[in-house]
Formats: sequence, C-alpha cells, structure tokens
Amino acid sequence: MLPSYVTTFEKLTVLDVSHCGSLRYLPKGLGSLSNLQVLLGFKPSKSNQLEGCRIAELRSLTKLRRLGLQLTQGDEIGDNDDNVLVGLRGLQFLVISCFDSHGDDLIPKLDKLSPPQQLHELSLRFYPGKMNPGWLNPFSLPILRYLSISSGNLTNMSQRFWGDGDNTWKIEGLMLESLSDLGMEWSMVQQVMPRLRIVNVSWCPDLDSFPIEDVGFRGGVWKKGERPS
Repeated sequence: MLPSYVTTFEKLTVLDVSHCGSLRYLPKGLGSLSNLQVLLGFKPSKSNQLEGCRIAELRSLTKLRRLGLQLTQGDEIGDNDDNVLVGLRGLQFLVISCFDSHGDDLIPKLDKLSPPQQLHELSLRFYPGKMNPGWLNPFSLPILRYLSISSGNLTNMSQRFWGDGDNTWKIEGLMLESLSDLGMEWSMVQQVMPRLRIVNVSWCPDLDSFPIEDVGFRGGVWKKGERPS
C-alpha cells in the first residue's frame, strides 16, 4: 500500500498508480486531495480493509477530469456508492478495468455505478458480463465522443445501447478488441452512431459484417470517406 502520508499532499494534481500491480488498495483519506485532477489505477479497498480508500471518498474530488478504476469484486463498491461518479461534474475521461475479477456480485454493482453525463471518453476493459452495463447507452452518455471496449465476456448489447430514432450516439471513434463472442451488425452501428469517423476492430471474429478485413485476427481501421483498398 502507498504510505498514508500521501493523503497530505494537498497540492497534488496527478496520481498514477496504474502500473503498480502489487498494490492492493490506496490509503484511506485520499478524498482530502481536493486539487487532484488525474487519478489512474485507483483500486478501492474492500469493506474489511479498514485502512484503505473506498469509492465513496471520490465524491470529494470535484476537480477530477481523468479517472481509472480497477475493480475485481463487488465488495469494492458500497451499497450507497451508486451516485459517486455521477457527482463528478468535471470528469471527462473514464477507464474501468475488471482484470482478474471474480464472483458474480461485481456485475450488478457495476451496473449501478453510472458515469456522469458529460463524459467524453470511456474505456471498458475485461468486463465480465455477457451484456453491457445498463448505463452504456446514448440516453445516459449523450455527449460521449470515444468508446473503447476490450477483452471480457460481452456477447451482445442491450436494447438501450441502440437508442431510438430521437436519441443516437455522438460517438466519433470506436475501438473493439479481443471480444471473441460479441456480435453486432455494421448497419446497426452506422445507424445508431451517425457521427462515426474512425473504427478500429481486431480479434472480434463475429463482427464479420464490418468493412474491415481480418476482424477475427489483427483486424484494421475503417475511416469515414475512405474507400477500401
């Protein structure tokens, strides 16, 4: 664990521990770093780890613009933490990684951990559910510009993900990687994401309707207005 005195660095604006694989959690009191703008690799403590920082403390980080969460089980998300991320009005970039997650309780807990509506970029990694989180839809994230989904167990997207005639995604960039069971039709993607300019797909064998060669292997990139070679 990081030394507890890191919570006294009141002028700290960036804290990146995303490459600290042996770190179990961050120290309690992190919420006192009121000037923090970038927090990457945040591992919340479990309920029995009393010296660690819980997700609830993020409520105090009102200047946060970039956040990277690493979640492995449902106990890391408290029963009253549903609105923690929604309250971070300045948050624009969010990474949620569920690498090495275990247990069935993480999926319903994560499904309630809604990001703020003003989010611009979202990266979802190693998501354990077969269907996307309920908040991943154009109604909840109306100005999202970039979406990346990589690895995990996704097989299909919920009905709300596809919006409706009046609500479509504002997404301009889409990346899908290492999703061996995910199926979706390119025509539907174009319909619900009319502003798409660039799509990167690799290791997604069931996305064979996409205008990209070898999507099941190394894949490639589609760019709007660019004719296939």
